[in-house]
Amino acid sequence: MQKSLTLILILIFFTSQAQITSNFTANDEGWTAAHTGGTATAFEYVSTGGNPGGHLSASPPTSGGSVNIGMNWYWVAPVKFLGKHDFSYGQHIKFDLKQSTAGTDNTVSDIILRASGGQSIHLRLSEKPGTEWTSYSIPLDLSADWRSNSVAGNVAFEHEIRRQLNNLSKIQIR
Repeated sequence: MQKSLTLILILIFFTSQAQITSNFTANDEGWTAAHTGGTATAFEYVSTGGNPGGHLSASPPTSGGSVNIGMNWYWVAPVKFLGKHDFSYGQHIKFDLKQSTAGTDNTVSDIILRASGGQSIHLRLSEKPGTEWTSYSIPLDLSADWRSNSVAGNVAFEHEIRRQLNNLSKIQIR
């Protein structure tokens, strides 16, 4: 588990005709951070130092002054990224991450796309963020290793990915 400050810049592109992005040039744009159980995690908006522009910054959850090893937390996308995006199948979700200490935990989901009704698809990043900005471009199709309902679930079929994109209720990035 990372024991230090984690930073993020998010840029999400669904199609070249209908991009939905966050570049943090003026504020946090409605992003939040939450522990695995849904409890809010404190973070701050920083106007410079992103890739490019601003970014969001947070420290891992702590308990009694030390990092809570069993607690994972996620950046949670604002409402502008949610809803019907089935047209995004075959496009990419793009974002940049940076940590002050490189992470190696490969046991939990790094990206979760959740639809209304509780169904979800999960993905583990093959390369964890480093101490410099690491750029990601994750296909929203079968070429990525999306899994059904958990990172240990079965490989997601096309109809499952499309179902999530058609009714997105939550996007989480660890």
